[in-house]
Parts: sequence; structure tokens; C-alpha cells
Amino acid sequence: MATSITSLVLSTAVLAAFIGASVSAIITIWSGWRERVARRRELLLTLSVQMAVAVTESHIKTVELTREDRDICPTIIQARWHHRQLKLLFKTDQLDDDLEKRFSDYIKKPHDTLK
Repeated sequence: MATSITSLVLSTAVLAAFIGASVSAIITIWSGWRERVARRRELLLTLSVQMAVAVTESHIKTVELTREDRDICPTIIQARWHHRQLKLLFKTDQLDDDLEKRFSDYIKKPHDTLK
């Protein structure tokens, strides 16, 4: 009788340890996945803003050099556009269909000819 109670307690303890370890592993895997998703979103937003600032600065320099009257798109609109394109690029590994068509000659050029 004592050995059956001991084996029951031991098997219950092993089962509890297994369940605890499994739950802990699932939580760790889930939180790691959420961290990667958050990091990716942060990277997309950061890169989009950097690209938008670079485009805006380039347009400002062009206006200063050419002295032409030119409308400059707000940086936030540029950032939104870049974010949408980069998000699509990450998700589908392709650009927007309109961009693909517009720049297909450039996209299909060999890398060594790009300047």
C-alpha cells in the first residue's frame, strides 16, 4: 500500500513538473514571437521615417539649387507611403503592382549596371 501511494505521489509530481515546464515553454515561445513582431514593426516604422526624411531633404536641396517653385510633400505622407511599400515588400517579397510596372526596366537590370 505504501509503495502504491509513493508511486502515485511521484507520478503526480512528475506530471505537475511536466505541465509546468510545458506551460512555461509555451509562454516563452509566444512572448518571443510577440517580441519579433514588435521589433519588425518598429524597424519598418524607423526605416520608413528615415527614408521619408531623406527624400524630403533631397527635395529641399533640389529646390534650393534650382530655385524653382515646387511643392514638397509633407514628411509624414512620405513616411506613410514608404511604410506601406516596405510592409508589402516584407509580406509578399514584391513591390506594389504599380511600382513593379513603373520600374520594371530598372528592377530587371543586372546589379552591376545599377548606378
